[in-house]
Amino acid sequence: KLWRWLCLAAPKVLSESFGHLIELFVKTLAANCDRHLDSEKLMWHVLLAASLHSVELLDAVPILLERIPKSEWFNIRSWSDPRLSSADTWMAMKGFASIAIVTTKFDLVNRMVHDIPEVLSTHQVICNTIFRDGAKP
Repeated sequence: KLWRWLCLAAPKVLSESFGHLIELFVKTLAANCDRHLDSEKLMWHVLLAASLHSVELLDAVPILLERIPKSEWFNIRSWSDPRLSSADTWMAMKGFASIAIVTTKFDLVNRMVHDIPEVLSTHQVICNTIFRDGAKP
């Protein structure tokens, strides 16, 4: 849920302070409920949540194109632009913009190329251990 709140931040806040906001969350949580999270792992989880959010927004693309032709997207200069007057249009555009900012700034594609093989190999070890007798899930 942290991503759902962070994606509403102004683009400048996301591009300049995203990492600091993650750190602040970790420190505040630790100070108030004695729960200690690893900042780097939380950053990874939030970036993955952002990438999943982009998949969820795929359904919004045809609606956005219907309401705002693609040729006009680059002319939108403000979140108060009248073309973004409906809540769902504004939320979809804001979601896409926020996702683009953080996934680019924090190089999500290279993170995935580097880290996903380790995650998949761990998953395979677990599956092999659980289903070593040949049983299928």
